[in-house]
Amino acid sequence: MMNGHDSAYRHSPREMYNLRQAAEAKCPYTEVPLTSFEKGKLKIAAHVREELELARIPFKSIQCKSGSLHIPPGILRLIVTVDESPAYVDLTTAEAEDCELLVAGETWHKIAAFIAGLSKLQDS
Repeated sequence: MMNGHDSAYRHSPREMYNLRQAAEAKCPYTEVPLTSFEKGKLKIAAHVREELELARIPFKSIQCKSGSLHIPPGILRLIVTVDESPAYVDLTTAEAEDCELLVAGETWHKIAAFIAGLSKLQDS
């Protein structure tokens, strides 16, 4: 047996469908696609992580920062912290965007040289 309060929250399947449609029309869920720059940042961070693990370089963090007070416009700063010491390399926006598509070329050589420098720091 139901009291009046419970029945106020009971809807037929058709009513539930209509309520969902109305809610979606008011607040539709839309995905915001990532830009080439944002995809490049993600790919760079993932690649650097793989390379650091392959080189057996213990790292505390990997960060790709841009658009802050301390980083010039049009620059992506890749920061890797090894043994409590942060080291960074700056990449241009165009270099980061290129990384979305390829894992080859001048930008990746620049990143590889940066990782090699981290390896030398760790060995000393």
